[in-house]
Amino acid sequence: MLYWLKHRDYRTINYTEDLDEAYKFCATHPGYEIIVAEKLKKDIDYNETEFIYRYIVSFNLSMDEKSYVMIKHLENESEFNYCNCYTKNFEFHDSVGAYREGRRVYFNIFIGERNYSIACKIAEEYLNKLINMGNGKVTKENIELMNEELRIAKK
Repeated sequence: MLYWLKHRDYRTINYTEDLDEAYKFCATHPGYEIIVAEKLKKDIDYNETEFIYRYIVSFNLSMDEKSYVMIKHLENESEFNYCNCYTKNFEFHDSVGAYREGRRVYFNIFIGERNYSIACKIAEEYLNKLINMGNGKVTKENIELMNEELRIAKK
């Protein structure tokens, strides 16, 4: 079964096949409702549709500024706070960004299955590569270079 999470203004926020995750999200985000989706469009059955999952994996620079630490999600936190589900009819590619002059680095990881631990492993590999590109530092130039590499790699 496929579920939509819709806001009262009728924007579709996400899809999921996990009803428990949908309830968890709605419990912490007022104004959303769960709708059973039999079809994504009038004549397209969702059972024939491939999905892709985007996980957002973030790291903070440690207090001693020598390493990055992955931001862990709370056990009872809804997966919708860090994962989105899309139909696989668009070209998606992984990407990297940073806040606060590289003190927080985040990765958008697109994978074909709902698996946060795989996304975390991929993000850790990307972070190590990014740090090595900048001789131990995360720089804007290296983020742009890595994003270009990730864009080309998906083609």
